[in-house]
Amino acid sequence: MQEKQYIQFIEEVKSAILQSRYQAAKLVNRELIVLYFRIGEMLYKKIEKEKWGTKVIQQVADDLQKDVPELRGFSKRNLFKMVQFYNTYYFLPIVPLATAQLSDNKKELLPSVTAQIEMKEFARLALGVG
Repeated sequence: MQEKQYIQFIEEVKSAILQSRYQAAKLVNRELIVLYFRIGEMLYKKIEKEKWGTKVIQQVADDLQKDVPELRGFSKRNLFKMVQFYNTYYFLPIVPLATAQLSDNKKELLPSVTAQIEMKEFARLALGVG
């Protein structure tokens, strides 16, 4: 194999690897957004139905930390922001992750909350980042 062809081949392989890594990261981010939305929904609905005060969010955070010590990102502050996230975007449809969103006809991704909300916007609104 000529050196120029080999270098081009290596570039194609590297490009495929990097593109796949990027796609995997996007899928993980989408799944996390859906998770945060659903947790916010669960907390909001339970607080409303059971007439709990918002202090229960601290108890939930404490219990999660006690039951799963390695769990990160589910502090009182973050759980409260998940409720805020749900309250802001409750009207948007939530559908399964991309692999389950493929239509039989066109193999196109169906709309989801993650397609309608940019990750940066989520971070700004729900997590106070950026």
